[in-house]
Amino acid sequence: MKKIICFVLAAVALLCSFTACGGTTPKEVDISSVYAEIESAVTIPDFIKLTEADIADYVAVDVADIKNMIVEISAEAISADQIIICEAVDAEAAERVEAAFVTYLDTVKKSFENYLPSEYKKMEDTEVKRSGNYVYYAVSAEEDTINGIFDKYFK
Repeated sequence: MKKIICFVLAAVALLCSFTACGGTTPKEVDISSVYAEIESAVTIPDFIKLTEADIADYVAVDVADIKNMIVEISAEAISADQIIICEAVDAEAAERVEAAFVTYLDTVKKSFENYLPSEYKKMEDTEVKRSGNYVYYAVSAEEDTINGIFDKYFK
């Protein structure tokens, strides 16, 4: 009897662990709506919208991994501001996109650390985040507001 109870408890624990993993994938998100809400909530500086070719060159992302993206960086070399929202084609692609943006963000941080310490402080604690197939982050003086919007859509 004790063996049966132990077996049942182990099976229930195993099933619960599978259920917990299922809750981490967010609903489908229209990243244009996310960006539109960010635009209406914060002051957006003069941005340059990066194309697929740009991110393939600068971020070393395989564009075949990306289903949809909004990648905007400051048009001024003296500003670290940027907003990145990418939807990858699947979970494995999202891992690769996340890794590429982590490497890119680290490189940008290092360049600003010595070049413009005031801008580095703005991005010092910025981290690339991933939720399901979505990869996103923001560097902004209003980063807390932007992260609140991200949380609304991606958590």
